[in-house]
Amino acid sequence: PYEIPTLGKLIADGEKDIAYELGLQKLPPVSVEQALNVSFSSQVRDLYDHQSWIKDQIIPSATSDDETIIKTATYEGVIRKQAT
Repeated sequence: PYEIPTLGKLIADGEKDIAYELGLQKLPPVSVEQALNVSFSSQVRDLYDHQSWIKDQIIPSATSDDETIIKTATYEGVIRKQAT
């Protein structure tokens, strides 16, 4: 399967891309570009995490949320028994 990049890798790749576009060897440690990169990289990582969660919900399994399993079972006509 596809390997999800870590937040650190996303930030490092973003720094390289921004530095290249600005014609710099490396971004200054404290800069607006650095702050934007960290913010954007964090959002990208959140998207990867959300996609991973969606993958777990598509086909009900042990990693699915209880609500997803219950809705799928109801749709398939499986009756939920009361706890005894």
